[in-house]
Amino acid sequence: MVLTFISSLFVNMCILISMIFLAGSASMARRYKPFAPDAGLLSQITTGAVVGGIGVLLMAYSVQIPPVIVDLRYIPVLLAALIGRPLTAFFAAAIVTFFRLTLYPVTESSLWACAGLFFMILFTFLIRKTSLTLIQKALLANLFGALYISVHFYMFVLNHTLYWSVIMPAFWIASWTALIISGMLILFLRRVNASVADLEETASIDFLTGLNNARSFDKAINLTVQKATEQRQSLALLLIDIDYFKRTNDTYGHPAGDAVLAQLGQVLAESCRAVDIISRNGGEEFSVILPGCDRALTSQIAERIRRAVEERPFVLPDGMRINITVSVGVSQLQGSGQTTEQLIKQADEALYLAKHAGRNQVQFAG
Repeated sequence: MVLTFISSLFVNMCILISMIFLAGSASMARRYKPFAPDAGLLSQITTGAVVGGIGVLLMAYSVQIPPVIVDLRYIPVLLAALIGRPLTAFFAAAIVTFFRLTLYPVTESSLWACAGLFFMILFTFLIRKTSLTLIQKALLANLFGALYISVHFYMFVLNHTLYWSVIMPAFWIASWTALIISGMLILFLRRVNASVADLEETASIDFLTGLNNARSFDKAINLTVQKATEQRQSLALLLIDIDYFKRTNDTYGHPAGDAVLAQLGQVLAESCRAVDIISRNGGEEFSVILPGCDRALTSQIAERIRRAVEERPFVLPDGMRINITVSVGVSQLQGSGQTTEQLIKQADEALYLAKHAGRNQVQFAG
């Protein structure tokens, strides 16, 4: 009996930790944030179903000491209440309750056990409003849960010798060990997720200007061309190149050139719409993807950019102010037969024309 009881709780711990790791890894792989503050209704229900499923699985490997069953099913529900939305925790508890009353006899003990899950959730949400750290909240929530279950066992387990000698020591050791390991694993997965997000941002953002880099541009142009083609929407592409930028670098130095590039990124952000996608494609070349723009609006935005750059004084690291100009090549999506490569090539050819026609101007392809 003692060996069976201990081994069952050990299996519960292994299942709980494994399920948390698998669920956490799967959510990271799919860029899914199940416990985000802005999680939608479907996301909360789905997460609650997963948490409830883990609780049911733990219950399937419980130890039956009539009229109670001993397992760690309350821990995933408690953790969901600690870091998730209310609906997630309550839906998980409802699933566990349903299976507890369906798979096992309905007794006074089972009703109090099911009610305990909801008491734990309410207590956890109460302490979430305090200024305690997340770790302190977790410890306090688990203390409440373990005490509730201990009192419950004491009330319904007739053999108090077994209660004090086996059930309580094993349950308390298992519950606290499971909580600590699970909590550490969740914190680890969160840090890994945050690190991956930082790496992805670093890989997609130009460090100097804060704009999209060439990799992000390639992804964005393919997606926007596909969307515009499917929905028969207009789309334009601007390729922007700083005139005589090599002269600026040679005259004032590369730090000055970097300052010019960074400030040009600000000018582009100020001159474009919120829906426009601005990128630094490399060196002194920038691009702007203009969704839903016909020729007239495209010309207006391109000319606004050119004029804003021409009129703005660019401040160098030593405080000196200089003026620069840009040349702009423009292409527009002409129908379903046009490819992304053709759109880029046409904008590049238009930029070439702007350069050779005297610079500081906008040229349309075709």
